[in-house]
Amino acid sequence: MGKVVFLSIATNWAFNLLKPRKLPYNRSIRKEGIPASDFVCHREQCAPRCRLEAARVGIMGGTFNPIHVGHTEMAQEAYRTLGLREVLFIPVGTPPHKPGVFVASPQDRLEMVRLAVENDPHFTVNTMELQRKGYTYAVDTLHQLIADYPPGTEFYYILGGDAFLYLENWYRFEEAIGLCNYVVFERAGVEPRLVQELAQKLRDRYGARILLVDYEPTPVSSTLLRRCIQ
Repeated sequence: MGKVVFLSIATNWAFNLLKPRKLPYNRSIRKEGIPASDFVCHREQCAPRCRLEAARVGIMGGTFNPIHVGHTEMAQEAYRTLGLREVLFIPVGTPPHKPGVFVASPQDRLEMVRLAVENDPHFTVNTMELQRKGYTYAVDTLHQLIADYPPGTEFYYILGGDAFLYLENWYRFEEAIGLCNYVVFERAGVEPRLVQELAQKLRDRYGARILLVDYEPTPVSSTLLRRCIQ
C-alpha cells in the first residue's frame, strides 16, 4: 500500500475515532507507596491553579502509526487531572523497536498527528525526534527537553499500560527512569496487577515517580487500525 493511500485511509480513521467524547472528571490517581510531595492536586477545580504554580509538561511519544483516539484521550485526561500546562506530541523518527512492521513515512505520520491535535489548544506537536538522525530514544528526548525548558519544569511521560510493561527494555532505561514522572493508563487486555507490581518494583529499586491513573481510554490500537485498512 502506497504511503499516500495509507495516509488518506488512516487519517479518515483518525478523524472518525477523534469525534468529541465527554470525558469524566475527578478521576483518581493511585498514590500508594509514593510521597505526597511527588503529586500535584488532581481535582478538576484546582487544575488552573496548578498550571500557574509550576510548569508541568506532558509528553506523548510514539510512532503514531497511525495516531488514534486512545492517544488523545490519555493526553486530555492527563492534562485535566494533573494540571499540565501543555502536552507535547512527539512522533518518533526512526523507531528501533518496529522490525518487520510497516511504518508510514515520517512526513505522513507527522501530518496525521497534526490533523489529530490541531483543534486542542493544549496540545503541541514537537518534531525534535523526526529531525534527529538514526534511531531515536526517549532518554535523549528527555535530556533535550530538560535543556530547552526553564529550570524547574516537571515532565510527565504518558504511557498506556501495555507500553509501560516494556519500560525496562528502553535504551538507557536506568537513566531515563529518573528524568521525569511516568503517568500510566489502563489498557484493555493488560492485567492491572502486572502494571501495579512493576510500578512498585521500579519505585522501590530506582525511586521512580510513577502515577497509575484509574481511567481506561477507548480500546483501540494502531495495530488494530492497520489490520482494518489492509
